[in-house]
Amino acid sequence: MENRVLIGPAIAAALSRAREVEKRAPRTLRIRLHLVTDNGGGLQITARISAETDEELMVQEKKGRRLVSWDELDETADRLVEIVEEVAAEVLSSVQSLPRPTRQSGGGTLSEGLQREAALAELCAEKVVRAADRAINDPTVNLDAAAKAEAAMMAGLKLAALSAFAIGVKAAELVEELECELANLKQGIRDHPTFSMHRKLHS
Repeated sequence: MENRVLIGPAIAAALSRAREVEKRAPRTLRIRLHLVTDNGGGLQITARISAETDEELMVQEKKGRRLVSWDELDETADRLVEIVEEVAAEVLSSVQSLPRPTRQSGGGTLSEGLQREAALAELCAEKVVRAADRAINDPTVNLDAAAKAEAAMMAGLKLAALSAFAIGVKAAELVEELECELANLKQGIRDHPTFSMHRKLHS
């Protein structure tokens, strides 16, 4: 008992190492630790690289994931930092093992399929944001700016959850996608101080 590693500090150390690994990664890497209830539940550690091609998306399938069940957590606490590094190395090596994508005439590396998907996502986002902007700024809506922004956020989460349910995406995977999008948005704001569009929703 005296040599047992406490779970709380072990998870904190694993989170800290995850941020370090993300910063030194050669590609945009996201490492997440979250609790799951499926298959008996436990602590799941996942790593994912933002895919630039269909091949990069596929090669990461079922990789970079470790589920530490509740009954294993006590004995595995001292290995959580090591597991963080393992899942990161796994997805990095799988992506780096692929041939370098050929740049297209426009300078990008996205495949045609991913380009169409990204374009549709941007189109949908613009329409949803414009609709939300009109709704929350309707003169009959008697709420302050913070409450309006929160309402818009809840609407967006409901839409994301509905879409995820329709294609069988698990809740943990949806949370991971939302965290990645939030990180991308924050980076866009840092890189472009004048960034506004309709995304601020006048809040």
